[in-house]
Amino acid sequence: MQKVYKANVIVVGQGGIGKTHLCRNLLGEEFTEGDLVTNGIAVSGCVLEKHKAGTTFKRQDEFFTKNYYSDTLASGVKKYKGSENSSKSRSAPALIEVKEDDETVRQILEKSDGLPQFHESVTLWDFGGQYVFYTTHQTFLTWRAVYLLVFDLTKGLNAPVHVKRGGTVKDIKVDIIPSTERKKAVEERFSEIQEYLRRRPAHDMHVQPYLYAVNNCDPQDAGIQELRQEICKTIKEQPYWGEEQPLKYVLLEKRLEEISETRKCLSLEEVLEIGKQYGLVNDEMVIHFLKFYSDLGELVFFNEDDTRNIIILDPQWLIDAFASLITVEKYHKGSKPEVGVYWDLLDDRGELDDRLIDIVWEEQAELKENKAILLRICQRFDLLVELQEEGADSQWKKYLVPCLLKNHSESEVYLGKPQCQSEDHLKMQKIPPLYLMFDGGFCPPGLFHRLVVCCYRKWSSHDQNPFCNFACFKVDDSIHTILELWNEGNGTFRLMVGSLKKDVNPLEDDNAFNVLSYITHELYRLINAYFPYLKYSIAFRFRHGLVKLKELVNKKDTLKTVILEKEDVCPPGCPVVNETAPYRKWLRNNENKVFPSTRIAVYPPDALVCDLSRKIGFEWEEVAAYLGVERPQIDHFKLNFPSDALGQIRNMLFQWREGMGASSNEERREMLKEALERARRKDLAESIASDQNIN
Repeated sequence: MQKVYKANVIVVGQGGIGKTHLCRNLLGEEFTEGDLVTNGIAVSGCVLEKHKAGTTFKRQDEFFTKNYYSDTLASGVKKYKGSENSSKSRSAPALIEVKEDDETVRQILEKSDGLPQFHESVTLWDFGGQYVFYTTHQTFLTWRAVYLLVFDLTKGLNAPVHVKRGGTVKDIKVDIIPSTERKKAVEERFSEIQEYLRRRPAHDMHVQPYLYAVNNCDPQDAGIQELRQEICKTIKEQPYWGEEQPLKYVLLEKRLEEISETRKCLSLEEVLEIGKQYGLVNDEMVIHFLKFYSDLGELVFFNEDDTRNIIILDPQWLIDAFASLITVEKYHKGSKPEVGVYWDLLDDRGELDDRLIDIVWEEQAELKENKAILLRICQRFDLLVELQEEGADSQWKKYLVPCLLKNHSESEVYLGKPQCQSEDHLKMQKIPPLYLMFDGGFCPPGLFHRLVVCCYRKWSSHDQNPFCNFACFKVDDSIHTILELWNEGNGTFRLMVGSLKKDVNPLEDDNAFNVLSYITHELYRLINAYFPYLKYSIAFRFRHGLVKLKELVNKKDTLKTVILEKEDVCPPGCPVVNETAPYRKWLRNNENKVFPSTRIAVYPPDALVCDLSRKIGFEWEEVAAYLGVERPQIDHFKLNFPSDALGQIRNMLFQWREGMGASSNEERREMLKEALERARRKDLAESIASDQNIN
């Protein structure tokens, strides 16, 4: 076995605040005014070099010679063959290949001129901060990383952001703060940032309590030095640092690294064949290798039926492929007139034409060869969706790229202010809008785009001019029912359903219920895949204001609220009674089926997990066993967190929670209660039994 010392440092933050300068400073490189805006993500491999004064980062391509590993291994194989031949009969020479067991490989390496050292290495990911890249970034996020969140300390947290699509655009102003005022300003801004982060769900589990004020123009700035050392310290505390893997994995990685010099992707069949040459004799071993190094960010592998046949050896290649399809300004310049019409279509309406993809990738053979599977990857991650157009030329497909759309400026569109002033539209019936309100008033930008993509897969578009913050769909053609989906900002989505057909009453059908069922189902999938810990509530706007629905105690994980139990509501101070029948159509269908709770599959909540972690104590291994956590997993937690008992317990509970899948909250609570009782912690079992709020 060989210990692997690899990690990722992912630098995120708004556009234009100096993330690229910070990465260069961490590498000890000179400050330059001419650094280009990061287009997508810039990936830099580097090696950790230890000095008396601390640890520094050095670019990998400067540290190693091109064929260092292959030359060393070849020399070792040659010497090993020679020693074996001299000790055996000349008539039966032993042909030794690198695909032998780990001990044989070690013997080969020990015979080499210079035994290669497996250096500690880090990959710096500089995430472009422009709005159009937010959705693509989440494709490359990994748990095997330390994240640096970069702020501009000269601006407040709520200052307008320089964006490419929609919103307010302001010139970036540089403020020079006198040194006597700078310290006070920094302390105030840090306090503001810490207070904001403290209210986030994952703060106690993931956020380090360290903030650094750095001078981004000076690589020798003391803040840069401190930050670099803290990054190294934090990396080395992670459970995956020094994780043991078969030596064959390391050798196969080096072989794929060599291949990546001339080829950027391989088929799964090709990698399986190469794996056999290094002793990975079955498909399962190779798949495990690919998943491990994909988590490390060394390559890209999606282990799903429609995308697993391609292994991207160079993540930067895939990033650049994505960027080439969504960075209109860069590729539009100098294009031929016949090509310009496709760029205009992409820029104005977010529509990506198949012919434009062929033109952009024309000179890159590997991109053209793998076009179909790369587009499947884009669709798998909800980055784009194929448009189904009636009467369209089937030879050339079109795709919608939601992150490229512009914002809609009007507050009311079809249902609120019909564009066609016919009698039918004037008599249009609609259900009061429903609101999805995300906790803390925060929703990641990419979530709305991905939800729009999901809706395009389900329904056809009713809007010939789609927007970044608004989409309109045909839900039921027979009665001309449409859905408006609106991102109002501040973590609020608005849904409105109504019919454009004369004398149709949407209160008589189940379209609103079916719409909400589909959207919340897709939200559940998206949140679990991309946005863990993100929670939201359903709300309605009454005459006295926007009100979140408070779920009542129940044991069926269905949404039971006052609005379902009464014919009308009259909140304190409201002079008008609100009839509940129109609102109930969102939450109950004609068969009296009640809408499921939006809080399913989150028990035990994060706060309870942290509280139990502090209270369980030495009995935690018994609790884990009664929860069904296997002994090797328990040992794994103890190994990864040797001096952190809270970390052992907390991660065990989180893993158990995730493993419960679609189990109801009540089932989860009963299982946890029983495990605590059997581990002789009846006090904790009784405390969670008395807690009636499990949603």
